[in-house]
Amino acid sequence: MLRFLRSRFVIALLAAVAALGVPRAAHAGFSVKLYEDGALKDTYDFNSPGSFDISKIYTDFKLVFTAVSSNAPGDPAGGELTFSSLHVTSTAGATHHVWIDMSDTFTAPGSAGDNMTLTNALTVVAARNVGASTVSVTSSADAIATAAVNWNGSVPFAGSTLTNFTRGSTYTLSQHLDIGLGAGADLTLQSDTVALLPAPSSLILLLSGAGVAPLGAAGWWLRRRKERMALAGA
Repeated sequence: MLRFLRSRFVIALLAAVAALGVPRAAHAGFSVKLYEDGALKDTYDFNSPGSFDISKIYTDFKLVFTAVSSNAPGDPAGGELTFSSLHVTSTAGATHHVWIDMSDTFTAPGSAGDNMTLTNALTVVAARNVGASTVSVTSSADAIATAAVNWNGSVPFAGSTLTNFTRGSTYTLSQHLDIGLGAGADLTLQSDTVALLPAPSSLILLLSGAGVAPLGAAGWWLRRRKERMALAGA
């Protein structure tokens, strides 16, 4: 029985890896919107999912996205929206709020009626001249939203929240990043929104035996993310 469960686990992993190399059909669902103090500044509607770099200079701040990405329509490993790196710098003498919203529509993993786990994560990699700066991130799947992760001012910082949702024939992931950018502040951030199928009890047992905290697929993903961030900062 254990051999059978391990075989299924290996097959699932191989399917996830294989899916990463499959070309994805073009779609117009991946959107990134930039706001300053509640006013829309720019909208980026990408014709296909993938990873994109954005650099913008405004009157009160400048920002550089490195690898803002969507893996829509999703794969067996999950549906994901992420900022691999966001560098934002204040050029103003007062605090301004920078909002960044991104969203996309997914069909995988799973199928209509499946209960899924939604993870919401924020990492502050570096910060200078913090002053009155604040950072908060919230993720949602359709109408279900996670609790916010709020930066506590420490560097480095990493925080995450989780919630569950029941998916339909498709589901829409959204992320709302709210940066209260203090005068002269300079911040480097990373954020993730990920939808996962919950791990079966057999997989949780196998992962627990490998030293992974008993949070199912979400716990496994969070551990992998922490290791990836550690390597990025090395």
